[in-house]
Amino acid sequence: MDTDSEQFKKENSAEFSDEAIRRFLLGRLSAYEQPRFELQLFEEDGLEPRVRLAELDLTDDYAYGRLDRDERVSVEEKFLVTADRRRKLEVSLALYNRFASATAVITKRTFVERMRTLSYLTRPSWRLAFGLAILLVLFGAVWLVIKEPRIDVFVRAN
Repeated sequence: MDTDSEQFKKENSAEFSDEAIRRFLLGRLSAYEQPRFELQLFEEDGLEPRVRLAELDLTDDYAYGRLDRDERVSVEEKFLVTADRRRKLEVSLALYNRFASATAVITKRTFVERMRTLSYLTRPSWRLAFGLAILLVLFGAVWLVIKEPRIDVFVRAN
């Protein structure tokens, strides 16, 4: 009997893929895979954290509308059966609504408003420095024009 249990562990010791974990959460594993997965979930320490992460991914995908119709139905009927999972969905929806509204505010700003926030000319010290730089360039250009020796347009013939 020990050899049978060892053989079963060897057959089931292969790590389940992320897709298999997702199918488990959606209730889509085959009749052969379901008991194998549940047994591994209790015996293997590394599988439970992966299932928890997949739960978060699935709730985020549901909240953000990234699931097709069949997956949404599976989530509603087979995944959201515990209070913990419904709470995770509420958190995902709250985060989605929070960041969706922040994104909408950012995209509604005009080009001029975005340039104002990027420029440093909103501070008085930068305005003064920019004004002085323009004055220096202007005075430098005037000085060059005044001090430049005049070039005779007509060349004298000797």
